Amino acid sequence: MRLFVAAYLDRDSMKKITHYQQTLKNKINAKFVKANQLHITLLFLGDQDETILESIESWFEQISKESFTISFEDVNIFRDTLILPLKNHSYLNSLHQSLKRCVNDFLKLSVKPFTPHITLARKVTNKNTPKIESMAFKHVKIKEIALVKSTLAKNGATHEKLKVLSLINH
Repeated sequence: MRLFVAAYLDRDSMKKITHYQQTLKNKINAKFVKANQLHITLLFLGDQDETILESIESWFEQISKESFTISFEDVNIFRDTLILPLKNHSYLNSLHQSLKRCVNDFLKLSVKPFTPHITLARKVTNKNTPKIESMAFKHVKIKEIALVKSTLAKNGATHEKLKVLSLINH
């Protein structure tokens, strides 16, 4: 199973981001991410068997169940990917680090730096990308964290949430 752990935004924030994506579609030639697949990857686990599920479930039990707010920087293009980077992401960084410690005993994970973001579109082909206006909103709430199974197919990946931790408003 190809797995990752992700943070998901609340419904209102998702609507705002998908509306923002729509405003970009006539300016940028790219394959836009579907609304139900917009997320922030906390840790990509890669191809794993089911033995990892117990460790991830124990990590879910250890973390705070309170929802939290994140802030975005202006959208930008990294290689051929349109991303919405996060700023001031110390809490997400601590979640990432604790998750890595949780699975570190039996997984050899890459040591790439953690750069939290939401991927808005892939395969951006514009040679001269137009100026992208910043979003009218900058702060959104995280509503859940999930262990996600990703299945690759010709028409793109499909995501299935295997375990979900719903966060409570505080």
